[in-house]
Amino acid sequence: MLNGKSFGDSVVLRWAPLTFTAWQQHLAGFKLWREDPSGGERLLIGTVQERTLEQWQIRLNGRDAEDWSVRYGAIAAQMRYGDGLNASFDGGPAANIIDLSDEQASRLSYALLAADLSSDAATGLGFRLVDHTVETGRSYRYVLEDNSSATGAPLAAAVVNSTGYVTLPQLPALRIEEQDQLLELRADLRLLSIDFTAYLIERSTEPSGPYSVITTSPLLLFTEDGNHELVYYDRLPENDRTYYYRLIGLGPFGDRSLPSPTSSGTGRDRTLAEHPVVTTVEGTQRQVELTWEMPPVADLAGFWVGRSEAKDGPFRLCHQDILPASQRNFTDTEPGGWDRNFYHVIAVDQAGNMSVSPARYVAIEDQEPPATPINLKGAADSSGYVLLRWDAVPGNDLLGYNLYYANDPTHEFSPLNAYPIPRNYFVDSISTKVLNREVYYRIAAVDKHYNQSALSATLAVARVHDFQLLPPVISAVESDAKGITLSWIASSHPLVAGYKVFARSQGSAEWALQAVIDDPLVTQHYFQLAEGQYLLSLRAFSQTAQESDYALGIKAIVRDPLLPLPNQLELSQTAEGIVFSWQAGSTMGFDAMIYRSVNFAPMQSIGRLQANTGRFVDKAIEDDGVYRYWIRLQDNDGKRSPFSQPLQIEVEE
Repeated sequence: MLNGKSFGDSVVLRWAPLTFTAWQQHLAGFKLWREDPSGGERLLIGTVQERTLEQWQIRLNGRDAEDWSVRYGAIAAQMRYGDGLNASFDGGPAANIIDLSDEQASRLSYALLAADLSSDAATGLGFRLVDHTVETGRSYRYVLEDNSSATGAPLAAAVVNSTGYVTLPQLPALRIEEQDQLLELRADLRLLSIDFTAYLIERSTEPSGPYSVITTSPLLLFTEDGNHELVYYDRLPENDRTYYYRLIGLGPFGDRSLPSPTSSGTGRDRTLAEHPVVTTVEGTQRQVELTWEMPPVADLAGFWVGRSEAKDGPFRLCHQDILPASQRNFTDTEPGGWDRNFYHVIAVDQAGNMSVSPARYVAIEDQEPPATPINLKGAADSSGYVLLRWDAVPGNDLLGYNLYYANDPTHEFSPLNAYPIPRNYFVDSISTKVLNREVYYRIAAVDKHYNQSALSATLAVARVHDFQLLPPVISAVESDAKGITLSWIASSHPLVAGYKVFARSQGSAEWALQAVIDDPLVTQHYFQLAEGQYLLSLRAFSQTAQESDYALGIKAIVRDPLLPLPNQLELSQTAEGIVFSWQAGSTMGFDAMIYRSVNFAPMQSIGRLQANTGRFVDKAIEDDGVYRYWIRLQDNDGKRSPFSQPLQIEVEE
């Protein structure tokens, strides 16, 4: 990997092997060639070889160990020539191979870090060369080759534009969280970490400086785990003094960024060493009085009083505003009302620091019951479950609720739960087999001293039954020309709420609902139907049980009591006798009954035939005289039409 950066009058070139093996393969050094991308002569810029151990010793011995180039030059020499980083390999062949691989990777990583932080270390490792022969404004292509390569095969290449020095990006201002003699410095570098190898933080007591670096070693940011935030803690010699900070980035070519915008922070007093001590605490059902002592504190701001049902909390404040610093007593007018009340006192100084007294216990006598619950509501489902709800009773000493039930509101109510119900709802399970229409509930609240409130108003919940009603029995049917009067014996079941009346016409398989009777005491109903033959039935129903089966059906006929007369009645005398004729089309299915009177004697029946023949021949003509004829129709059920008006004919010899 080869990179370059223009510094205006020169180009700095840096490269690095990607693996330890690649590093060892190129210990003979490197050659660096320069080419014009648009064509031209290829120029050898120089050859680079790593320093020998003796050369490193000559360069480093006797110099200040805190010097930047000395510190990281020593690291580079140690990684190249030093003894193993691990003390020994004795974990077996496989473990030794893993340990050796880890050591080699660590050597390369530390060596490359030293090269990034120190130009001299990069040069000594053979990973850096400066081209001083560039012309400003031109682009160059550089090619890196192994020093021992006879073929000139390139290892890496890079194009650099020598337009001038490009400064490193501006770093953000540090975010500072103030603590007790400690400042936490943070910077989000997610967009800048690729441009920098490490960072320095400098500090001053004045915004204009002078600034000095406080990080003894460069700060590294490892982003492999997704972390892009730099964090540094600066321990301060004292609080209440403002310090000013700037962040500086270190680039991989040995250059540094400009300082970030200045941030400031001040150590804050975060402790209150003195503690209050509760001296007395006395309680009744209505109030609790407590007193306390507090050692002198110059910057004391005041006190808070807290109350809890447990020694270890959680505690809740007993008042809204802080008590004055001079106050040493407090009266709690809203105690918990139950025998586990703990109090503590919190002292607060002007910096907001707090100290807490040990908790003190007070027993409170309570004989006052809670309020009676209201708005008890509920409903049952077909499985026999009843969901009951009510308004929660206010009060911090409420233990729960007791539910009571009965099958008759005039009977004594029995307890439903063994222990107080902690919530304002309950699911009861009732039988779906009993005959009672309703089940009744009442509820009471109970506090932590087991004082119980009065019982609530009674709630009636309709039962849902899973059995089927018995059907009624039809006792009589009467019909007329327009409808039917149906009578029945009522169902004996006490849950019956009414009846449904059904009719089914002859030849149909579907019952048609005719009426819904919402009174179980009604046992007769008249309803209209079109003329025809019907099968009638009933079903009993209830809001809380299954409908009965259909009652045993009974037949009924709705009809006009008189049949219509035929049309176009005529008389004629022929050779075969007197012919009485009528229109046959409307008489299908009926019989025609023929009546005659001779010379105004009483009428007599003289014949019966199918009416659809349309004619009757009277052959029994014996004497002259006046012959009068009537016709009447009759069906198979005996229903008849009225007599027709008489037709007469006079017979002469």
